[in-house]
Amino acid sequence: INELSDDYKSMVQRAGGKIYVIRRSSKKLLSYVAQLQRVIANGGYDAVHIHGNSHTVVIELLAAYWAKCKVRIVHSHSTSTKFPIIHRVLALPFYKLCNGRLACSEKAGAWMYGKKSYRVIRNGINTSSFAFNKEERLTVRKELGWEECVILGHVGDFSLNKNQSFLIDVLQILRNKDINYRLALIGEGEQKSSVKQKVEQLGLTDSVLFTGKIPNVYRYLNAFDIILMPSFHEGLPVTLVEQQANGIRCIVSDSVSREANITGYVSFLPLDVNDWAKEVYSIEAETDKNRCKRSCDSIHKMIESGYDVKSSSQALNDYYNNIILGL
Repeated sequence: INELSDDYKSMVQRAGGKIYVIRRSSKKLLSYVAQLQRVIANGGYDAVHIHGNSHTVVIELLAAYWAKCKVRIVHSHSTSTKFPIIHRVLALPFYKLCNGRLACSEKAGAWMYGKKSYRVIRNGINTSSFAFNKEERLTVRKELGWEECVILGHVGDFSLNKNQSFLIDVLQILRNKDINYRLALIGEGEQKSSVKQKVEQLGLTDSVLFTGKIPNVYRYLNAFDIILMPSFHEGLPVTLVEQQANGIRCIVSDSVSREANITGYVSFLPLDVNDWAKEVYSIEAETDKNRCKRSCDSIHKMIESGYDVKSSSQALNDYYNNIILGL
């Protein structure tokens, strides 16, 4: 489990929820399953909802099964895994134990469930929170000292899959054409130190910002001009939904589901640094007025398509009721 912010903990507790932190470790797997089983059994839950990227969630499914929880829902959020052989080996027990199948996109559903039926529930967001704000844009760019720069942004954990190292190569090419390009990287993770080292080796330290993990990502989105997402594999990332609500033009790898292009402002490219640099360079600077209009139009499209948190939460609530009654 990722570390939970204090704001998130408070929100759950105010809503009457309880938080249990159980570390998932391959070295202490039996202990993890036993603890999880105990929490589920003592809680008397009607359903267990498991978010994951591969059939390795069979571990959580098994704990729920042993705890006699009848409704065991898996929610798929990706289209690949670092452990494809284990994923295939675990297919049989996975299908036996999983009786609720959800996905964030069609591609993520097909990856996890094959030919079996599943339900897509969108990664809903509070669209109004991510609407473009001109004043915030000016404030943040001034804080950074990058008022006149073209700011490229990336939001995500530093991991091999997120491929931030690729962005440093793209920036280097762009800087050879125009010294006004800057890159802001939001997040933490095991690959952060190696990416920082690469930035230093290429002499790009003054052009790259590492913000760390921050609670107010929406402020920085206003300051960014273009979002870059060079992931090796993705389902339908919620960060990309948030970024489109802000009206930012996005360039993403062709491994990202085409369903992610909710607004028409997302470009899909294979992972070639020269192609990415050309695409970035081809995007002309826009006025704040254009950005504001694009944000408004994008939010309207997202609400219509079910990406607003109100509609997605209602869809999930209806799903819970139907599956619990059905079993």
